[in-house]
Amino acid sequence: MLSNQSYKTQFTLHAHTSAGTAASSSIDTAGYRNLKILCWFSTTDVTSTFAIEQSDTTNAADFGAISGFVNATDYTHSTSTATGFRSPSAMFAIDMRGRKRYLRIKTGGATAQDCWVVVESHTPTDVPYTAIGMGAKSAAAACIG
Repeated sequence: MLSNQSYKTQFTLHAHTSAGTAASSSIDTAGYRNLKILCWFSTTDVTSTFAIEQSDTTNAADFGAISGFVNATDYTHSTSTATGFRSPSAMFAIDMRGRKRYLRIKTGGATAQDCWVVVESHTPTDVPYTAIGMGAKSAAAACIG
């Protein structure tokens, strides 16, 4: 990887209907070791379904949840502060070592809402961001030890 390619930002938007679920488009993480995923929601309702999933292919049927990043199983997602979108509703720091190439975000809940996702990909030499510094309401991190 060339040094000017050590940082990449990807954006995806998806919406789930009332009492439904939706998944973002695939996020290609090839060549990057650290990710920061920032999520903003269009309503203040807590999403009952929120998971970060991984796969070796972009085939939707191949995606499975990453342990440590499933709402109500691994952590509790707080209420979103949708007004103004100044701070992300949630932030996740992910060490990609030992993970599959493609990621996606799955959301769902009783109220229809949009989910904006920004993914920042970094090489190992980049300094990771913190959830507190970004003002996120929820944060989770996982790494391979």
